[in-house]
Amino acid sequence: MKQNNPFASRTFKYGSIAVIFSAVFIAAIILINVVISAVNSKVGLYVDLTSEKIYGITDSTTKALSKIDTPVEIIFCQVADKLDDDLYLSKVKKLAETYVEKFPNVSIKYYDTIADPTLVYQYKTTSATSIPNTSVIVSCPSTKQYKVFARDAFFTKAESTNSVFGFNGEMRFTSAILQTARPDSPIALFTTGHGETVSAPLQDLLVNAGYVIETVDLKAGKLDSKAKLIVISSPQNDFTGLKAQSAGQVKNFGTQ
Repeated sequence: MKQNNPFASRTFKYGSIAVIFSAVFIAAIILINVVISAVNSKVGLYVDLTSEKIYGITDSTTKALSKIDTPVEIIFCQVADKLDDDLYLSKVKKLAETYVEKFPNVSIKYYDTIADPTLVYQYKTTSATSIPNTSVIVSCPSTKQYKVFARDAFFTKAESTNSVFGFNGEMRFTSAILQTARPDSPIALFTTGHGETVSAPLQDLLVNAGYVIETVDLKAGKLDSKAKLIVISSPQNDFTGLKAQSAGQVKNFGTQ
């Protein structure tokens, strides 16, 4: 009686061929992925396919920055590979790369502030100021103006859950470039010395409109000639003092 050889059957032959083709196909996909990753690391092949185009630049930004040719640097406080591992900073990095592609005067720098914290010391407002390695700095060397942003500044969070629901990176970058690159940026002065309450939303609104925020004590300092706006936010004390009131120079609107 003739014994069947399972290795000589049509099922085995065609099944083996299918397995071989599958293995070759998978290997080819892996090889293509490796090649594309290598090319992307050199020249960049990223394309914004999000429906909201969150990494794109609107016509408003293009118009606003079209006349700005002063070199501006976007500085990250980590090396590029580390940024890619951060869900939020990777989004900021991709948008920054879009600005570099669009505007020839904008460049990106990556500092390893863990290895050398002194790289960002020039951007500290005081000796006690801390600049975490998640910060993003927009700097204009010629005007010596700069803005330091926390990572969260590029995102909008829900007050109830503190969860991120919006990306406002374009607004941050565009306003920061306008503020730092223009030597004649308008100044908004907030008074101090009378128990004023700092209005963070108002300051944020003015910053996004291109203003530089400064404080002034009207009793001690002179007004900056570039100041276009003076804000007196909820003062707790009057500006003339009790002596002026007792001398009849200030009308008392208290109870009769």
